[in-house]
Amino acid sequence: MRILLLGTEHKYQILGCSPGNQSMFSQTLRDLVKKYDVTLFAEELNKEAIEKRGGHDSIARIVSIDLGINHIFCDPTSKEREQLGIPSCKQIRESLGIHIYLKPDQDKQIKLLEAEERKYWGIREKFWLKSLQNQYFTCCLFILGSSHVQSFKKLLNMNNIDVLVVHENWMD
Repeated sequence: MRILLLGTEHKYQILGCSPGNQSMFSQTLRDLVKKYDVTLFAEELNKEAIEKRGGHDSIARIVSIDLGINHIFCDPTSKEREQLGIPSCKQIRESLGIHIYLKPDQDKQIKLLEAEERKYWGIREKFWLKSLQNQYFTCCLFILGSSHVQSFKKLLNMNNIDVLVVHENWMD
């Protein structure tokens, strides 16, 4: 069992969120399938997140169908997050006294929010790992937010899983 990690911004994963880069992302996925004989695509994403971002589908899911390989979404839904004790972004904002959506110039509040969200990353990453352990594959391409690459790699290594980072931050 081998897992390849492709870190990126989520907007590149979602059909309809970054139109100019979709064909490049799709081609990157196709190239990696050929190079590493990938038998499974897995994503830090779910249908609910795609809809919330105004997207139509996952680029990786579309490519997997075209290539005839399996695909799974691994990120917990809002209901699963609740069961895991992970607060929603709205709940985190409210707990910090941030009652509006943040703009890019609100750097201090953005960093505070990100730090609070990071407290729950371990729970989410273990959920991803469990999702993968329920699948049969020889080589999985796992697509995730670039900020998770090193911590998820460490978790995979701790579980004696062969892991290779193929892109720390695709398109950066």
